[in-house]
Amino acid sequence: MILRNLLILSVFLFSSFGQASRVPEVESYLMDKVSSLLRNRFPDKPFTVWVKVDTGKKDSDRKGWKEEKKDSARLPYLDFEDSGEVEIDFWDRTDIPIETMIGHLEKISIRITVDSSLLDEELKELQEAIAAQLKLVPGSDIIEITKKDWINKEVNESRRMIALGAFALMLLLFGCLYWLSRLSVKQLVSGITKPISEIGESTKEFASSALDSAAGITSSGSTSEEDDADERRKGKSLNANLLQIRKNALELLERNRDILLKPDAEVMSFFERHGEDEPGQVGAILTEVDEEVLKTLFKYGKGSWWYVALAQPMPIDEVGLGILSELDRLRIRRHFSKSKQNESKEVAEVGLVFARLTMDEVQEVFSGISIEKAEGILNILPRTKALAIAKKLFPGQWAVFLDTSKKLKPIDMDLLKKLETKALETAPLREEFEIEAFFRDLDLVRFLDSANTRDEKEFYMVLPKDSRIRSDRTAYFTVFEAPKEVIKLMGPTVDIRDWAYALSAAEPSERDFVYNNLNDRQSFLVKEEVKSLMQSELDPARVRIAKRRVLKAFIRNTNLHAAQVNSKDESDQAA
Repeated sequence: MILRNLLILSVFLFSSFGQASRVPEVESYLMDKVSSLLRNRFPDKPFTVWVKVDTGKKDSDRKGWKEEKKDSARLPYLDFEDSGEVEIDFWDRTDIPIETMIGHLEKISIRITVDSSLLDEELKELQEAIAAQLKLVPGSDIIEITKKDWINKEVNESRRMIALGAFALMLLLFGCLYWLSRLSVKQLVSGITKPISEIGESTKEFASSALDSAAGITSSGSTSEEDDADERRKGKSLNANLLQIRKNALELLERNRDILLKPDAEVMSFFERHGEDEPGQVGAILTEVDEEVLKTLFKYGKGSWWYVALAQPMPIDEVGLGILSELDRLRIRRHFSKSKQNESKEVAEVGLVFARLTMDEVQEVFSGISIEKAEGILNILPRTKALAIAKKLFPGQWAVFLDTSKKLKPIDMDLLKKLETKALETAPLREEFEIEAFFRDLDLVRFLDSANTRDEKEFYMVLPKDSRIRSDRTAYFTVFEAPKEVIKLMGPTVDIRDWAYALSAAEPSERDFVYNNLNDRQSFLVKEEVKSLMQSELDPARVRIAKRRVLKAFIRNTNLHAAQVNSKDESDQAA
């Protein structure tokens, strides 16, 4: 118990005062690599390995980061995923592979002790092999190899241990003979029967434990046969699973065909909510609906996720099937909603127009309307949105909307038409040419992602100022026009392989610009990786992915640099 507590305490102390949470893991990884190489080269020779790494990490005060982030400049980019990220120290991140972290080390120190019987030529070859395998940086990393007279000492120690073991065995043998000679038959029988009874108790205990386990398995609804079935299910091909999922999805779509043919505000709210979270899966669903249904849904849609969903639909998986199952539950619920059953097509279409408005736009459109007249109109919207709008429009009075037993007054159709006209002026419906223009711009963006920086600059020179590409995409060539401080910040956040693929398609001057602003290790490793990649034909898809990742890191670190500059300016002004 004491030993265990001491062990836990030592682990806690080392983890508390370590340089960073991943640093010991990196050192252990390097130590294993060196040890493996030594074992393979000299299997019969003893050795010790000691590894120490220097991350170059300095203590930095991150207080006020959230405030800085609010004031930081934001660059546009054709990327619809949430850009909000929690900034944590690079050496505390658990999602980064160890190989990537090694590429960002400042220095690696390796000390090896080997047996004195090894020759100097063997040690020199060993040193070169370690440097090559770990990609050590000449002039920066250190490998020290010292000799120690181990084998002779081990031989003498082994002989001593054998002699002591033989002597101890003889003492034990004489002791057993003496004990048996003094032991009576009664004591011997008693000594034998007691272990037999203990065996019986242990068997009973084991049976009870097994019974409990069986009961636990039964209660959880899982059996060994089901476990085997799970393994068999896992062994099925992914394509077979996707085909079955698609078959189930098509059945759900056919079952909910009417609700899609005549969508209302509640249906559109459903698509907007799921589309923001899973554009790829909603896109997969949209590819299965009729053309007219798709055009209607796009027309009354409002989120930018629609473009992503229609441009990059994914195969329907469990997530998409879950979305359709929820739509099925919505259909069932509507069977018991009298207001939805009695709602005319004209009123439902106006509800679609109102559903596209933001809260501020709703307040503007409904300004000057009494609560009595607004009550019936707001009822055509989803209840959650109607309550939110009522609270915004009629503070102190909105609680009347909670009374579901109250009989609503008929909707004033003239007023409804006026409000619809006003809403359409505020937020016009989308036209088909918008998605056509988006696809044209998307094709051009894909070309620009593959183009070199010279061609990209030429295209940006002739693009119209109001082009969607200018507003939605950050030009890749701006990475090489960034301040040096931004490249230094980007260094630890971009994988060595991504740097290499991105720079392989860059101009020599652009590569030199990045090399000169990375630390020595990163610059050395990226150069070596670029040389290796340029010996064969580059994969265009891999280059595009790498450029996107570099560009994403550029945008994030440009914002960080801007926040740091603003913070420094504010502190200078305060001083």
